[in-house]
Amino acid sequence: TLTAPALTTAGGTATASTVFVNGGTTTQNNIALSLSAPSGWTVAATTPSTFATVAAGQTVTTTWHITAPSSASTGTYALSAQATLSGTGPFTDAGTINIAYPSITAALNNVGITDDTNTKPGNFDGPNGASYSAQALAAAGLTPGRAFHHDGAAITWPNVASGTNDNIVASGQTVPLSGSGTTLAVLGASNNGTGSGSGTVVYTDGSTQTFGLAFADWWSKTPVSGTDIAATLPYINNGGGSNVSQTVHLYYQAVPLTAGKTVQAVVLPNVSAGATAGTTAMHIFAMTVTTPSTNTVVTLHAHANGDYVTADNAGANPLIANNTAVGQWQQFDLISNSDGSVSLRAHANNDIVTADNAGASPLIANRTAIGPWEEFDLIYNSDGSVSFRAHANSMIVTAENAGASALIANRTAIGPWEEFDLNYGTPISLRAHANNDIVTADNAGASPLIANRTAIGPWETFDVIYNSDGSVSFQAHANNLIVTADNAGANPLIANRTAIGTWEKFDLIRNADGSVSFRAHANNDIVTAANAGASPLIANQTTIGTSEEFDLIND
Repeated sequence: TLTAPALTTAGGTATASTVFVNGGTTTQNNIALSLSAPSGWTVAATTPSTFATVAAGQTVTTTWHITAPSSASTGTYALSAQATLSGTGPFTDAGTINIAYPSITAALNNVGITDDTNTKPGNFDGPNGASYSAQALAAAGLTPGRAFHHDGAAITWPNVASGTNDNIVASGQTVPLSGSGTTLAVLGASNNGTGSGSGTVVYTDGSTQTFGLAFADWWSKTPVSGTDIAATLPYINNGGGSNVSQTVHLYYQAVPLTAGKTVQAVVLPNVSAGATAGTTAMHIFAMTVTTPSTNTVVTLHAHANGDYVTADNAGANPLIANNTAVGQWQQFDLISNSDGSVSLRAHANNDIVTADNAGASPLIANRTAIGPWEEFDLIYNSDGSVSFRAHANSMIVTAENAGASALIANRTAIGPWEEFDLNYGTPISLRAHANNDIVTADNAGASPLIANRTAIGPWETFDVIYNSDGSVSFQAHANNLIVTADNAGANPLIANRTAIGTWEKFDLIRNADGSVSFRAHANNDIVTAANAGASPLIANQTTIGTSEEFDLIND
């Protein structure tokens, strides 16, 4: 039996083992174990590989060092183990070992997205073929480098320019992907039919998990069972330099992960060698390891007057933008429906928001089930704001009368009154690499943030808010206030603000080891757990080291 690690690196050395079991009733003589690897690889036994005798029922093991050449390309490589003994054999077993790409970005090998003004580079369905429109994707909330929220998962869209490689055509590649969570969240689509196959999750403890992945054709109206539609796009670009009025989709699949383990890499299904005309290919645009929120909590900040939308009077009154701070009445669960629309459940009373009376009446949270009046198309505007088109009457929701009147769906075009900042609140905690302790908003938020806790409670829990400019902010559960890099970053981080401004915004930086760091907009410095975590968090570093790294824990 051959046991080999799932991963190695170009020029790296991995350890494998071969085992011979004498399952017979007599002693076996002159047993020799061997291991073969591809040409250019070296294999060396680190323990004895020959045995004069092996008694009935006994087992012998040989450990091997396998070294890949420094010039080895990424991919899957075959290994073969043999056992010979006097008068019989050889007995064989086979396995594989993978060399991963250095990053997901390095694995991108297909142009599936083009700008409407330069469509020729697209080859989603083959050279000089069609492609998704970058503008249509942006209108659906899929913008380079920004988090896209679906079914409670936040997935970062590829941060690459239009007309360059932006997706992976699934051909059995091994790509690094780190993190812990319940779900491998994947965004993708296929061309020329449904693409499906078997992939493998590789965990840091050396174990693996096989999973099935399937995406319908991007033109299909019906997602594969177990997936759903993440975005619906009204047109595509073709290689001839024009747009085509053809509705296409992007799909989402959630792959359950083994509890308590940390992902190291993912081996994609081997569906096709590339994207060629007439051949089914599966395209992977984005993947992340996450624990999706059961409910994606959002607030709506009206451009009409700068106030938050509230389900006033505990939801008994229509929705109106008249609050300057966020509380329970200003929070909603954003529900993703199977047809790509969204609905809102008010925290004020746990009822669904409806465009009542077929849209003729103001929006109010008074329904217990979702029907057409409770469904809205979520429109992403060019400035990062969103708008809502009601299925009840196909009209746009407006904060009427510069926000002084209740929200109602009665507009045919989008202006400032119809624009809202959609802020996501996802509960997280932070573990500092400086000392492996949890960050707390100490003293019920009255003291600065510091990494000195070993367990997670309310003071150690924060809602991460995704701002329209791509930055994030943090609302502490300790006191429901926003974390600020106070005094333009000169003071430690503390949760004492009721609104988000420059000092309350941070760039979320994802590090190669799976940790995250934060750059404060207040002074463009990196947040550190200073003095090996013994001092409060402060934004005063220009480079990222251990003290500036944090594990982002999904609560």
